Amino acid sequence: MFGAHAEAGYVINGMYGVTLRYARVDEMEPGGASMQEIGGGLSLYAFGHKMKWQTDAYGLIDSTPGGPGQTSYLVRTQLQLGF
Repeated sequence: MFGAHAEAGYVINGMYGVTLRYARVDEMEPGGASMQEIGGGLSLYAFGHKMKWQTDAYGLIDSTPGGPGQTSYLVRTQLQLGF
């Protein structure tokens, strides 16, 4: 198998964050499965890292399990509190 992951992010004014992400996994044998993910997200740091709200604003997962490809879309969010 071969896999790669790249992610970049930037925080604006110490309160807002934007991210871009790309990941790919391939089986190295002929006709093997492959999967890739492309996504972007937004973050809000209301009280620094003590309260963080993150949302993957858009995600695309494309998988090919040795046959025709299947595409899934996702939106997810999380709230993280630190004490």
